[in-house]
Amino acid sequence: MNQTSPPSPQAITVQPAGVSVPPPTPVIAANVAYSVVYTDGTFLTSALMNEAQSYLVNWMQLQNQLLYTPGVLNGMVVSNPSGNSLAVSGGAGFDDLGHFVVLPDNSGAATVPTTAANPCYVGISFPTTAQPVSGQTNVQNMAGVLTVADTLGGLPAHSLLLAEIAMANGGITGVTDQRMPVTSRLPANLGAAAVMPQALRAEGARTMQGRVMVPSGALRRQGDSVAVTVPYSAHRAPGPTFPEPPRVMVTVQGTLPYATAISDISGNEFTLTLTAVLAPLPDGAPIAVEWIAYV
Repeated sequence: MNQTSPPSPQAITVQPAGVSVPPPTPVIAANVAYSVVYTDGTFLTSALMNEAQSYLVNWMQLQNQLLYTPGVLNGMVVSNPSGNSLAVSGGAGFDDLGHFVVLPDNSGAATVPTTAANPCYVGISFPTTAQPVSGQTNVQNMAGVLTVADTLGGLPAHSLLLAEIAMANGGITGVTDQRMPVTSRLPANLGAAAVMPQALRAEGARTMQGRVMVPSGALRRQGDSVAVTVPYSAHRAPGPTFPEPPRVMVTVQGTLPYATAISDISGNEFTLTLTAVLAPLPDGAPIAVEWIAYV
């Protein structure tokens, strides 16, 4: 069957300068910084070599997790060359644990069962078990693993969603690109009180801050956005709250990251837009966002 042309992936709104996606708070184990000390005459056992390797892997994974949101860095485009076969171009990305998920060129292939749901989904995940390499006893392949699942929840934990597959009568009728790009968590988000101490201490600075609860009903999957208007004061007096449009900074509470954008800033209010970076939690609870405005 012919493949429909996949649309461009839904874009994550670029965050204004000074606003960053809240970082995760991973447990940093005591041995994460252990490294091997080499001395003349040391007998290098497999345990010591693994310790040396783990030092580098642990640091890179922690760094990736704290510096970037999960998503695709490049490639990993899903296509339907013929029948129910899928081809995925080589590429790389980061998952939400900081794993560097790599798909080598000419290795991305999968088959969608004729019994698959409509729609079904294609994801890639970091391998949880060692993948042996034929003919090389002491070598393992850590390339990403492709999975086709009937539901998003059916993909392996920490997967990167790549595409949604439309099915009819047991065959593929369309491929919709669902890749989300990696975004930076920089500058570091230390909370509203620590973001701009110099500005808040400036002589004559006027500041206001508060919390807004953003409804999450419209956030059903990666890339979905919701916008709300946030007044600086619930009891608006005559005239603007600020004599000029202030600078506004926001911090999303909780462990799930959202891309943020601030627009339509006036002396009385601003518009806050949240975009889901990961598949949102299905509990329907509102999302708490702390904001601070100053001139």
